[in-house]
Amino acid sequence: MPSGTGKRIVVFGHTHEVRLDPAVNAEGQACVYANSGTWIDATEDSMTFVSIAPPHPGSDVKVVSTWRYVKGGEPVKLGSSAIRIKAT
Repeated sequence: MPSGTGKRIVVFGHTHEVRLDPAVNAEGQACVYANSGTWIDATEDSMTFVSIAPPHPGSDVKVVSTWRYVKGGEPVKLGSSAIRIKAT
């Protein structure tokens, strides 16, 4: 993650491969890079997306997850990463 930006979660849809990479930024804070993958291929390994869940009441944890859409079924969670965000 770029140092000094304050960004802790970065989401892209740049490649056709879904990714979720936890990391630590230059300030020593947990952060995550998520790539949503693709829908355009419409194959069994595509149709992926990213969700970011806000903290539950009384919590300071955001959860970033990657998912695969299943036609006619429930989405399948591929991975997740929790980020503790200091309350402001």
